[in-house]
Amino acid sequence: MDFNAVAALSIPALLFLFPLVFLGLRRSQPLSTRRVPSPPSLPIVGHLYHLLSSPSPPHHVFAHLAEELKTDILILRLGQVPTVVVSSPHLAREVLKTQDHVLASRPALLSAQYLSFGCSDVTFSPLGPYWRQVRRICVSELLSPAVLPPLGPSGGRKSTTCCVPLRPRQVRMWT
Repeated sequence: MDFNAVAALSIPALLFLFPLVFLGLRRSQPLSTRRVPSPPSLPIVGHLYHLLSSPSPPHHVFAHLAEELKTDILILRLGQVPTVVVSSPHLAREVLKTQDHVLASRPALLSAQYLSFGCSDVTFSPLGPYWRQVRRICVSELLSPAVLPPLGPSGGRKSTTCCVPLRPRQVRMWT
């Protein structure tokens, strides 16, 4: 048998066996390595089209997607960012209780590096001993009862002035 005949017979055999082996390995994986359910997505925008095509608020859209997939937890790609949606109150409580350290930190953004001197302020520093110390200083020096009363009514007036333009937009958007 010459080389061309062997190649002509082995290529279709490999093309037939490869998907079978791949599917067999995929089915033999334990449940812990299986993927979280996700609705079909578009290549670049991911699942953003679900949010943009619906007049409902995002939390209603997420709840509807979870009902469609018949699951309490699902993963969405909002653009290029993978996002986990937990729709069950019991499961959300468990996630927030056990994974609070993961959810407490923010990503190190380039803008945060420049604006907060290397992510060294309360808002952008990662969770840890430094963040606890900065938070304690912030609460004791800026938000203590001894500091707030000297601001007097001007502090309340300023916050009201800042919030007044936001109020009509918020009512229109969510009702």
